[in-house]
Amino acid sequence: HRVTPQIDIQETDWTSTTLFYQFEASNFMNEGDDKRFSQDGHTHAFGVVQRFQLTQMYDRPLMLDFSYRFENVQTDGSQFDSNNHIFALGLGVPLPWDMTFDFTSEFEVDFYSQNNILDLGRSKRQDFINTFIFALTKQFDEHLSARFQIDMTNNDSNVTDLSGQDFF
Repeated sequence: HRVTPQIDIQETDWTSTTLFYQFEASNFMNEGDDKRFSQDGHTHAFGVVQRFQLTQMYDRPLMLDFSYRFENVQTDGSQFDSNNHIFALGLGVPLPWDMTFDFTSEFEVDFYSQNNILDLGRSKRQDFINTFIFALTKQFDEHLSARFQIDMTNNDSNVTDLSGQDFF
């Protein structure tokens, strides 16, 4: 369940800013018996997106986006509460035949608030996540489009188990 009120500010003909707040309620149905690992809970997020129209191609703008998002994750268990920072850079390239190629690069840093009980040194978990998104969209009319998207994610965490292996 997610609610996202936002404000869009058109600054000039070629740039705009979006400010948003997002509330998300999560309910995972397949959790185990150890309630410390419950991921059910709430996320409060605040963000800003700065969008630039660089030039015109095929009668549509070439778009460049910069964004930042802060998330405060509060779960029922103790092992997934975190403060997250997400930075992104996106490029939308118009193509012939009302198609658009989109590329987005996201860099996320998650700082967990509790010492991780699965970690060999019981340290606080930190995740570093890089995501690359490649998408091709075909616009059929003002109400209908089709999108093909590939996401590639690398998630690195500082948590290691008793044998010294990466856990997450």
